Amino acid sequence: ESNPEVVPALVQKSDGLLGYARTAIDFILGDLSDLSTRYADLLSIETAVGLTDLDELYRTVLKNVLPPQDRYYSRSRDRLMRTLGYLVTLQESQDLRVSPKTLEHLTGLPAVESVSTLNRLRSVVFFERDNPDSSFRIIHATFREFLVDPQRAGSDFHVDPAAVHGGLAEDCMNAD
Repeated sequence: ESNPEVVPALVQKSDGLLGYARTAIDFILGDLSDLSTRYADLLSIETAVGLTDLDELYRTVLKNVLPPQDRYYSRSRDRLMRTLGYLVTLQESQDLRVSPKTLEHLTGLPAVESVSTLNRLRSVVFFERDNPDSSFRIIHATFREFLVDPQRAGSDFHVDPAAVHGGLAEDCMNAD
């Protein structure tokens, strides 16, 4: 599906930032069955006061992680927020490699649930599609910075690292 408006608009929005361009392209390629909606989502991004184009791109990516029918379903939202929390807190050490299976063992979050979420986050996360043994990590530090800043992420996507660390420590102590 060809849309000649997309490339020039994305080039302008990226303002020379490779991270923006890569995230936008990965977002588009994340669901080839609905390219026109993905294009429209990206082209409709307007920067809110105090936010950057990259912040708005991250918001768009995160809003599209959950299918529309699941966006306000608390279990789906909880799964997304738990996965984002683990991405933020477990990425502090480059030596630490965590997979969905490891998370399942440590936290009780079923691997099938985190795999589903990570598959949809692949425009901002390194993860081998559908592989519960694949380690995962944030592609670019700006995504982590976005998530931990309440002004940028807002109440919808803000991750409090201290709270996640506490919950993770408790889960680890209770692990078999």
